[in-house]
Amino acid sequence: MYSIINENIDLMLASPLLAKDIADYLRLLEGLRETDVSHNMLFQNEYRNYWKMNAARLDDTFYRAYFDLLENSRQDYELNIEHIVETLSRAHRKKGLQFSFASKLIHMIKPHKPIYDSFVASFYFYTPLPKTPQRRNENDDQYFDRDLNTRLTFFREFYDYLINEYTRIIEYNLLQPSLDRFRNRFPQCTADNCTDERIIDSLIWHFVDAVRNRQILYL
Repeated sequence: MYSIINENIDLMLASPLLAKDIADYLRLLEGLRETDVSHNMLFQNEYRNYWKMNAARLDDTFYRAYFDLLENSRQDYELNIEHIVETLSRAHRKKGLQFSFASKLIHMIKPHKPIYDSFVASFYFYTPLPKTPQRRNENDDQYFDRDLNTRLTFFREFYDYLINEYTRIIEYNLLQPSLDRFRNRFPQCTADNCTDERIIDSLIWHFVDAVRNRQILYL
């Protein structure tokens, strides 16, 4: 499907949503560098809107844990996604793993890391392991840990696949025509503030969106 993206890149670049997406992303990166994000509510609101967090109906306890973790992890270049997922899951147990938001946290600090969301999963035909049916005792920590660890292992395998696949895309120039067109269209996306991995993620996201809206058809 990479060739289909390359063939339809001009259509995708014409989307007004893409220009806004880039401007918002670059503003978040600047805010992350210049402010204490654990206390900056304006940054937090923009971040939540950008990464579609509000739709998950998470509570203030989760958001405090999330932005404290984002702030405290900014100098941690050995970020461990399992640790982040487990920390966030315990901040809001009933909402599950929130693996997507964990991958976005890591990406904001290490922009060469991929982002997991439903659009990326759809593009690669990945189906997450479903939750175990709800237990009677909501305070059964042993049950919760077993369910979390099983699903986390499943997610982590796909996340590792994304890391390797994005490396392969870049190494073999599978999306190079689209990357070049993207950077020509948006010169503000320099190598310093917009990695190839981030552009690949954006291309995949907008490709899936265009397919779902029947702007792009493929067999």
